[in-house]
Amino acid sequence: MSLRRAPMGVIPQSPEEQRAQAARESLDILLEMSTLLNTGLDRTQLALCIKMLEDGVNPDALATVIRDLRAEATGKTIGSTGSLGTR
Repeated sequence: MSLRRAPMGVIPQSPEEQRAQAARESLDILLEMSTLLNTGLDRTQLALCIKMLEDGVNPDALATVIRDLRAEATGKTIGSTGSLGTR
């Protein structure tokens, strides 16, 4: 039975560090997808959305809230059909 060792100069990570690294890599990938889709979410906003989704928030409801807040910030209202109108 041989023991596997980390390559020279590489410090082995604890399981907690490995999970944190995997989470960072996942967020990086999701941020890249978010950018390609022009969502307008920055890294912090995206991380908060992911956390809310992991906590059980309805994805459609979250998208609606984000859309409504953006419309409100730009001085527009969203009708029941989801189309934008001016205030």
